[in-house]
Amino acid sequence: MSESTHHAPGMALRNALGWVRIGSKQTLAVFRTLGKVLRQRRGIVLRHWEHAAWLGMPIVAAAGFSVGVVTWFQIREILRTYGAEGNLPSLVAAAIVIQTGPILTGLICAARLGASTAAELSTMSLTEEVDALSAMGVNVTETLLTPRFVAMALALPVLTIVMDISSIAGAMTAEYAWGDMGVEAFLDRSLDLLTLGRVLPATLKTAVFGGLMALIAGCAGLNCPREAEAVGQAALKGVVGSICAVLAADMVMVPTIQWATRTLFTMY
Repeated sequence: MSESTHHAPGMALRNALGWVRIGSKQTLAVFRTLGKVLRQRRGIVLRHWEHAAWLGMPIVAAAGFSVGVVTWFQIREILRTYGAEGNLPSLVAAAIVIQTGPILTGLICAARLGASTAAELSTMSLTEEVDALSAMGVNVTETLLTPRFVAMALALPVLTIVMDISSIAGAMTAEYAWGDMGVEAFLDRSLDLLTLGRVLPATLKTAVFGGLMALIAGCAGLNCPREAEAVGQAALKGVVGSICAVLAADMVMVPTIQWATRTLFTMY
């Protein structure tokens, strides 16, 4: 066994700890500059929001419509076995709005925004634009990272709503084409399980997804080495890191939200 192979786990651990330190430092810097960005850089935030939300709506809507149709077919086949097809609208809507819509939106945006953010910032770092801003006394985090953090955190809930609406539209289209229930009855029954206490947390949790994407992709882009392959490596780290963060955050937030909801309803 070669020496480099022997020391590979130690190097990987040191790299991981290094990224944790960098990420923690960048996160603190973002929150320190958050108030100033919200007061003075709303135009930049809006521009990044348009890129994240407006330009992302077509792919999110198309994916949502497809998921709605497929979910209708899958759940209908299961319910038909037990003669419970009357529950199809409520189960399809609940499955989409409470879990499938938010997590799918998060994964789509993690791939799209994680790659674009990391690639853009790594290119700026590679061409020494970041160094030029620092030399002029400009706060790099305040200018480049925090506006993206705010924009993505605001964009993800909007895109989740688009995903939910297009998914339910896809399920209604499938019902109209192949089902026995009318569209109006399907839409009415689809609201049976959708309470505010279930829909609101499921939608708003995606703001956390957006913030994590901005932090991870931003760190990958701003801290990339100045090499020929740096942009591609940064984009890869931005995508993989963002996807892992979305999945981990969802795994933590779902039981936490359920526990908090039960506690609040018990108290009141």
